Amino acid sequence: PKTILNVAVIPPTSPSCQSTAPLNPPSLPPPSHTSSSYCIILSLVNKNMKFFKNSKIAQLIEQYHAFMSIAIVVAVFISQILGIHDADKFTTISYYSPIVRDGTTIDHHLKGWNDVYFIFFCINAITIGRFLLRVFLLEPFARYRKANKTTSLKLIDSGYFFIYYTFATVWGYYIFRDDEWWFHTTHLWMGYPHPMDFDTKIYYLVSLAFWIQCALSFFFEPPRKDDVAYFFHHILTISLIVSSYYFNFFRVGSAILIQQNVGDVVYYASKVLNYASYESAATACWIFFVFVWIFTRHIVFGVILWSLWVEVPVHLDRTWDPEQGYYYSSTLWYFFTGALAALQGLMLFWFTLILKGVYKFLRNEKAGDSTDMSDEEEETSTNVKEKKKEQKKEHKKEHKKPTSSKKQKTK
Repeated sequence: PKTILNVAVIPPTSPSCQSTAPLNPPSLPPPSHTSSSYCIILSLVNKNMKFFKNSKIAQLIEQYHAFMSIAIVVAVFISQILGIHDADKFTTISYYSPIVRDGTTIDHHLKGWNDVYFIFFCINAITIGRFLLRVFLLEPFARYRKANKTTSLKLIDSGYFFIYYTFATVWGYYIFRDDEWWFHTTHLWMGYPHPMDFDTKIYYLVSLAFWIQCALSFFFEPPRKDDVAYFFHHILTISLIVSSYYFNFFRVGSAILIQQNVGDVVYYASKVLNYASYESAATACWIFFVFVWIFTRHIVFGVILWSLWVEVPVHLDRTWDPEQGYYYSSTLWYFFTGALAALQGLMLFWFTLILKGVYKFLRNEKAGDSTDMSDEEEETSTNVKEKKKEQKKEHKKEHKKPTSSKKQKTK
C-alpha cells in the first residue's frame, strides 16, 4: 500500500475488496512535532541550496572563479619579486621552532595567524589545479567516451576527486609510514603534545585548504540527492581539522584523514568507471568499494572512536596549559567525541544508501551510487525550471497588455 499524507491508499484488486466504508488506518501513528519541524528545516535548507546553485551569481562565479584564482596567484608571485613585505608568507611554512631533546634537534613548527596566508594560497592553487585537470585531461576523456552533458559533468568531478584522493592517500602514507600508531592506537595519545614536523604541517594545511575549496565549490557541482548531508559533512570536517590542528591532536587527525581517503579512492574510481560506460569494471570496483567502506569507515574509524573514548582518559592528564601546548579538558574531550560520533552517524546514513545499491544489485539491477540523481530526474528538474520561467514571462506579458490598452484609450 502507498502511504500519502498519512492516508493508506489501497488499490482494489477484486470487487470483493471494494467497500464504501471510509478509510481509517489505526496503525499509522500521528506525526510528531519534532519530526515534522526537522523535515521542514531540511526542505528549506535544500531549497535554498538549489536556489543558490541555479542563481546568476553562482553561474558567474562558476565561470570566472578559476581566472580569479590565477590572478591571485600571479599577484602573489609578482609581489614576491618586487619584495613587498609579508608576501613570502603565502608560499612558506611559518613558525619554525626546533626542539632540542637529549642533545638531538627535533623538527618542530608552531601555529599562528601566518598559516592563514598559506591556506589562502593553497585554496587558489587547488582551484587552478582543478581547472587545469578539467580542461586538459577530464573534458577530453569525457568527449572520448561520448558522454552526454550531465554525465560528462559528473565524470569530470568524480575524476578530479579520484586524482586528489589518490595523491593524498599516497602522500599521507609516505609521511606517516614509520609511525607506530598504525597498529597501536595508544601512540596516538602517548607523549602528548607531539612535535609537528614540516611534512605533517604542510599535509594538514593542504588538507584543510582542500576541504575549504570543496565547501566553496559545492554550490557549482552537479546536484545530489544528499546535498544537505554532503555539505554538513564538509563543515564538520573543516571544524575537526581546525580544532585538532589548534589543540595539537594532529596525530589522530592525520590517521582519520588517511583512512577516510582510502575509501574515497575506490568510491570515485567506481563512479568514473560507471560514467565512462565501463559497466563490468564499474560493478567489480563498486563491490570492492562496499567492503573497503565497511572496513575503513566503520571498523577502523570505530577503533579510533573507541580509543578516544577509552584510552584518552588513561594516557592523558587533564591539564590546560597553552604555553606548553597542553589542551585537554573534559569539555574538549566531549566535543571531539560528539563530533566524531556525528561523523560516524553521517557515514551510517550513507551506508544505508550503499545497502540500497546492494539490494538493487542482488535483484539483477545495475549497481551504483544511490546519492546521484539520474539523467531523467535532472531532465525533469530542468524542464520544471524552464516551465516556471516561461510562466513568469507569460505572466509579465499579461500584466503589460492592459497598461498598453489604457495608454491607447487616454491618447
